[in-house]
Amino acid sequence: MAEKVKDRAARLLSGLNAGSFFHTAAERVVNLFRRAAGRVKGWGEKLWTLLPVSVREKLPWLEGRLGFILTGAALALLVLLVAVVAAGEPAVERPEAVVSGSLPIPPEELFLPEEPDFLPPVILEREQRDVWTTDDAEPYWYNPLEQGEEQWRERVEQVIDDLLERVP
Repeated sequence: MAEKVKDRAARLLSGLNAGSFFHTAAERVVNLFRRAAGRVKGWGEKLWTLLPVSVREKLPWLEGRLGFILTGAALALLVLLVAVVAAGEPAVERPEAVVSGSLPIPPEELFLPEEPDFLPPVILEREQRDVWTTDDAEPYWYNPLEQGEEQWRERVEQVIDDLLERVP
């Protein structure tokens, strides 16, 4: 046994190229399938003899294939069983990461704030007056004729000229 291992190791090291590795691996896979097929073929003959005669007469085409069909069904059942067990297991929960100190970016800076879905009411600084006195209006009033009278006169004359030119 030790001699076989030494021989295989020596062959593997001496022919350490990709082609020989894949060739050896392919040979091993082919040999594995040949051995499996030989065993299944023997099982099929044994199972065929266990079937009742009436079934053997009705299904003669099944004689050489019974072992392969049963093996395929068993493999399909095994795959289905593994899939059901894997789907039934709850997901592994990962523990939450412990962050020491504060977060690198606070959520307030990362996301925009929610917009209000209503308009705020108008806030008046003072109540509307019914009557204005001269003293009340004085800070907001200016006489346009005191400063830039020429500019206003030219604008008024231009508007009047435009209106008169449009009249037929």
